[in-house]
Order: sequence, then structure tokens, then C-alpha cells
Amino acid sequence: MPFDTTLTIICTAFNAAQRTQELTEHLGEILTTSPKVEVVVVDDASTDQTWQALEQFQRGLSTHDRARLALIQNEQNRGLAAARNTGMQHASGRYVCFLDDDDALILASLRGLLTILATTTSDLMTVNVVEESDAGERRLTHPLLSDDMPPAAFFQRAVERGTLLTPAWAYLYSRHFIDRCAWQFPDGWIHEDCWSTPTALLRAQSICQFSQPFYRYRRRAGSLTLNDSPVRLQQRAQDLMNICEALFSEHPTCPVFARSALLARQFDLLAYACSITSPAPASALAQRAHALKIRLLSERPAWRILQWTPTLFLKQKHLRRVRDSLKAVR
Repeated sequence: MPFDTTLTIICTAFNAAQRTQELTEHLGEILTTSPKVEVVVVDDASTDQTWQALEQFQRGLSTHDRARLALIQNEQNRGLAAARNTGMQHASGRYVCFLDDDDALILASLRGLLTILATTTSDLMTVNVVEESDAGERRLTHPLLSDDMPPAAFFQRAVERGTLLTPAWAYLYSRHFIDRCAWQFPDGWIHEDCWSTPTALLRAQSICQFSQPFYRYRRRAGSLTLNDSPVRLQQRAQDLMNICEALFSEHPTCPVFARSALLARQFDLLAYACSITSPAPASALAQRAHALKIRLLSERPAWRILQWTPTLFLKQKHLRRVRDSLKAVR
């Protein structure tokens, strides 16, 4: 892999044979038109013809483009977080972004993005998103950055306004940041971005913004967010609580001004876990949720009164969400 690369695109794939033609055409266009970009594709032990299609795609590239494509095949299926971590280990670009196998980057914005990346030294960059579904398209945008706003303050503003974009592909990450902070995804957990995004924003020292839409997110039936299998829902709820609990490790280093936002985000995760499962009061899941609620309140005892506070007196949206979480988690 070349080491003068501006951007590494890490694409994770699993049983994507039906989408491989569209994906490889997209990656081929990126490689052909963007010589400062490399692509790392991690096949997470697909059981269909995904790997064979990727190898065929690689053979059809020019020598120059082939040198900027790395194909990695996991021997065992380890999940999205581990696949992304594997991709980061093979990335040589100054910046890294993530691409799911059923989504796409907006190539009309790529040249402008690379121009900014060539000169910026920011740890992180936000990029806006176009969400595509059966209902049509809508644009998902980050809150505007103020001059010299630290990432933790950006996190605080986004949480308080309820506009935090959690997916990892809504950000770019500098190699220097990844190495300095030993930042990675939590191996083995679903909803890994609920951990990776807050920790990135709280640990980073600088952030910049790319205002044009760069990522096209395609919601499809069968995706994680649309999967309502009872077993899967239980697993998702447990992992959301795992992340809620793990975020306590960020409290000692979290800037004072952002601590209430971090706590509010943990309450969001706890309420979400309960909302997707509706655990019975005596169940182990409900008991764990209650214990986490008590632990969170121990960090902000004054928040106990929020559950009886009328909306009229709660001007900050994140406190309204905390109130709703207190009511939902018994």
C-alpha cells in the first residue's frame, strides 16, 4: 500500500453477493478517479460468493488501481466492529472513513473533501449524510461548528439539541488520532457506534466540518436497525446496556462542561434498550436497567426530580429525554 495516501476507505462486507456488482463498480470508480485514495475491503467470512466477486474485481483493475486496493478475508465471522478494526490495521491514509457494503459515497463531493484533507490537521471531520429509503430521501446534518470549538463541546451541543449523528460513517478520523488515543470499535458488541462516536468526540483534540453531503445511507429491510427478531432484540438491548456501562470509563477524563451531556447520552442508551424489549419488571434485563439508572443518578442526584418536572420548565431537550428515561426505566 502507498504511504502518501490522503484517505483510506474501509469497506466491510458480509454475504453481499447480490450487491457486489454495484459495490465493486462504485469502488472501481473511486479508485480510477481519485489517485490519493486507497480502499480496504474486509470480508467478514461471507458464506456466499462475496469473496470470489471481490477477487474477480481486483483482477480486472489496472496495475495502478490494484496497488491501492487491499482485500482481507476473516476466517471467522466476527461482526462489524472487529471487521472495521481489521481494516484500520491495514489503512495507510492520513484519514480514514467507513463504508458499509450496501451504502455509497457521493463522488461529486469527494474532490472537495480531499482538497480539505490535504491541508487540515484536525483529529476528526464531520460529513453530512443523505438517507435513502422507500419513503424517499432526507438529509442528515451535523450541528454547525463554531470557530475553534473543541470536539467535546460539539458533542455537548449535539446531545443537548438531540442532533448527534451516531454512525461512524458520519465522520472521518485522522490516523494520528487513532494511534494517539488507541481508538477502536468495541469487538463483539452490536450498536458499536454508540460507543465509538462519543469516545471519539470526547478524546479528540480538534474537529472540522465538511458541509456537503458525502455519505449515502440506504435503509433496507433486514438491516440491524430494522431487525425485530426477539433473540436479536435481546442481544441488542444487552449490548446497549454494556455500552452505557462502559461509558462510565470516560467520566474521569470528560471535560466538566460535557459531563451532563455524556450522562444524558447514557440515559438515552438505557431508555432505548428498554424500549426495544419492554422487559418484564422481574426479569434480569429490567433489574440490570434499574441498577444502571441508580448508578447514573448517583452522578447527578438533582436529576431525580426531573421525572416530576413539567415540560414547560425543561427548556433543554436532553433534560426532557432524561426525564422520559427516568419514567421508562423502573
